[in-house]
Amino acid sequence: MTHKALVQYALFGSLFFLLGFLAGCGGETEAGSCTPGEVESCLCLPSGDESVRTCAADEEFGSCECDGVPDAGIPDDADSPERDADPGDPDADPGDPDADPGDPDTDTGEPEADTGEPSDPNECGGEEELIYDGAHASPTDVCGACEDGVLACDSPNSLRCIQTGEADDCGSCEDEADLIGGACGPCGDGAFECSDDDTVACVGASQANACGGCQTLTNSPGSECGDDGVWSCDSLDTVTCEVDLQTNICGGTAELDDAPGESCGPCDDGEIICVAPNSTACVGATNLNDCGGCGGLAGTPGDTCDDDSQWQCDGDDAVECVFLGDYNACGGTVELDYEPNTACDDCGTWTCEGDNAVICEGTTDIDTDPDNCGSCGNQCTADQFCDVGSCEPYNACGGTQELDAEPDEECGDCGVWACQGNNAVICEGEVDLQNDPDNCGSCDHSCGNEEFCESGVCSIDKIIEVDLSASLGCALRQSGEVFCWGNDLSGFFPMDVDITDATAISVGGGHVCALLQNQRVACWGGNYDGQLGHGSDEIFATSPVLVQGLTDVTAIDASPTYTCAIADGQAYCWGANGSGRLGDGTLIDRNAPVAVSSELPANVTSISTGSSHTCAIANQEAYCWGAAGSGRLGNGNTTTYFPTPQKVSNLSSAQSITAGNQHTCAITTGNLAYCWGNNFSGQLGDGSTTSRSLPVPVTNLGVVEEISIGSSASTCALRTDGRVYCWGQGRYGALGTGNEDDYSLPQWVSTLPEEEVVHLTSGDHDRCVILANGQLVCWGRNRYNLLKDNQLDGPWLSSYFPRWLPVISPLFPPVTTEYGQCFTNTDSSGNGLVDCEDPDCATDLGEATGEDVTSGQLLGFSGHYATGTCGGAGPENVYAWTAPMSGTFTFEAGGQSNTDSDVILYLRDSCIAGELACATGGGTDNRPSLEADVTAGETYYLFVDSEPSGSSIYISFPEDGIYTVHIHPPN
Repeated sequence: MTHKALVQYALFGSLFFLLGFLAGCGGETEAGSCTPGEVESCLCLPSGDESVRTCAADEEFGSCECDGVPDAGIPDDADSPERDADPGDPDADPGDPDADPGDPDTDTGEPEADTGEPSDPNECGGEEELIYDGAHASPTDVCGACEDGVLACDSPNSLRCIQTGEADDCGSCEDEADLIGGACGPCGDGAFECSDDDTVACVGASQANACGGCQTLTNSPGSECGDDGVWSCDSLDTVTCEVDLQTNICGGTAELDDAPGESCGPCDDGEIICVAPNSTACVGATNLNDCGGCGGLAGTPGDTCDDDSQWQCDGDDAVECVFLGDYNACGGTVELDYEPNTACDDCGTWTCEGDNAVICEGTTDIDTDPDNCGSCGNQCTADQFCDVGSCEPYNACGGTQELDAEPDEECGDCGVWACQGNNAVICEGEVDLQNDPDNCGSCDHSCGNEEFCESGVCSIDKIIEVDLSASLGCALRQSGEVFCWGNDLSGFFPMDVDITDATAISVGGGHVCALLQNQRVACWGGNYDGQLGHGSDEIFATSPVLVQGLTDVTAIDASPTYTCAIADGQAYCWGANGSGRLGDGTLIDRNAPVAVSSELPANVTSISTGSSHTCAIANQEAYCWGAAGSGRLGNGNTTTYFPTPQKVSNLSSAQSITAGNQHTCAITTGNLAYCWGNNFSGQLGDGSTTSRSLPVPVTNLGVVEEISIGSSASTCALRTDGRVYCWGQGRYGALGTGNEDDYSLPQWVSTLPEEEVVHLTSGDHDRCVILANGQLVCWGRNRYNLLKDNQLDGPWLSSYFPRWLPVISPLFPPVTTEYGQCFTNTDSSGNGLVDCEDPDCATDLGEATGEDVTSGQLLGFSGHYATGTCGGAGPENVYAWTAPMSGTFTFEAGGQSNTDSDVILYLRDSCIAGELACATGGGTDNRPSLEADVTAGETYYLFVDSEPSGSSIYISFPEDGIYTVHIHPPN
């Protein structure tokens, strides 16, 4: 920007201030726009003194009282189009050539006046030619001795020059020394400074608004307002809504070339503003740079930038330093020490290193380089190396030294020598014949699946511990291997666990923890509440992670949201801490172990996590903490919570404790069971359904070894004689009694083999026991196939079904029976028979006819695995029958039913499919009967099924005898 343009830019602010007052003084207001007696200030010209005018009785303001000086140089009675035209009257349009002022249709009610006004007013709104310094001039023309001024309207018919002075310290003109440091810019908030090229620059100035003022406008001039109005400048800093506007937005009558507020200038960084009623100007714009762009340049085109180099434009807004001399052989500008591609040292060549240097590349040690062995170009073969300038063969491992033994030769027990690097061998594959399952007792003698090698003999890798949650199960094998099944509800839980040295496991909800042989704890799965204890807020771990800082651990127990352990006789917990279940005296969640408060003595021997409370045994005394609802803490309180351990009342000499959802049980040193807490389903086992806040003895149970509580309202115990008893809520067959009834006293699970149960665990409505031989036996809800009963493979299955009686799992050896495992089409027991062919699944009637058969294998318990076309969704009795002759036989089902619901009878020609007939009947008076054509010697399968009563409860077979089957031969 030139010095002259900068000065003009600074003077526009003074011009806009003057123009605003010219637009607002010296005239009358509309009729009815003031109250008689009202006083308003106005400006008198040319003196510029402020005065007043008063509202007359006709509700119009009079002239400004200016001591004889006409206000603003405009007579009060001047009749102009702006005065005569009422902006609010749609019939009066001064700008409309069709409107005749003398036409009665456009009469405003005032006497007509011939103003004599020329058709085109001058640029200041007056009638006369604008003259300055003896010549025609216009607003914004340059004026002053240094051409640093600008012409502005002094009145409607005159101009004056606004300028700042003479020379400044920058030497651009004469006598302007006072300019530097002075205010500048349209709003006077900038300051003049000297620039590097000895010109004056206005720094820090704000731009004026679209009306030329310095305050923020309430609305943009030219935008619509009201129904038919347009916002127009009323002063430098105000706008008014004008209807049928006869002036432009700068106050004049001519059409403006540019709209105030728009961007302008070569770089579009200036702004159009009003400088007179009919004129606008571009302020704040910068000029194009020397390359024709708008950005700053690093140098001036044509100037020298380096030796033999010059700045040249690189587009509109950039310059580059261009070398104009001769380049060397590497493309640089300096002389090189050596010519590229010439020889250097041993077998080397000078090569360009950048543009202005060379480096000797390819030099070699001819004593060791196999490509230049002894001399340049003398190359050894692929099986040789260079040794003191001579090509020699590699050893069998590809090295240069002599080996102790040849690779692949036998060594140790089942091992072979193998290369360890290039110059050594190691005996690999050597095994421990006493414990290696792939070489058990002798080389290559492999143990079978789920077997391990012990003392050189293959043995079944029995399950020694199992734990369940509502949807997830995990088991620990004798070898220390851990494996899981079910569903953790996240879809990311790893079922194949990389742990082979575990000594104990505990399943929470979606996470599992294992106690390892080194007495550390590893956890994996969901970590939404910090229950993995590894000190991180990562919400999931797909592989086991060690619990932070915990050593010498002797016991662990996990709940859905938190975990606890005993380490060196002290209790520690981590995870969610709602109701104070971590016992550290706070309600703060922890992602790493914290010690339970000192209210719990040292020498902790047992710890158990419930859903929202925790219990432990220390010095043979029971302590609980967390939520106290239903009296589950055993301290007499039922309504609050305790974040520190509370001693259980009325219980002494305790040896173990188990916390459930809302109730708790403990075993004393005399092997007697006590329970307390919620008892709505009889889960306390005292013969009532009354909740207890203090311990009560379990009735009719005897001496017990282990108590297990799931998240449901039921309890089971393993007695010292190997019998299992359950009581409480029987939903989904959780008590193993063959029905869904609730019991408030312990019930013997009679179908389990006596004196063989060694471990008991509980999930939600599921139970599992481990037999002495390692066999897993389960019963209950079976959600997500948690019981591992293999029924998903059945051809008629669309879901998993509950088991009301214990079922031996066919997936974990040893498998000794297929009882309850029919319709899988697999031989789990290894007796050569599958499905209904196996007596474990169906009763073989032989060729029996004309007699009642009262035995039959009850397969379904609560669920069903086969359905006839006429119905059937309950437990089935299945019979295998071989036809003694061909013909039409009659089949009939009898017996007693404890409801009037239907009994279904259907016949198949194979165990899996092929129904021949189906019949239904109800009660004792309407027994189902059907006829079917059979072929002599063929085996058929007869199903006696029950129809469900209600939406989810199935009919159980009568306890005093099952349904009978009668087969009648042809007449």
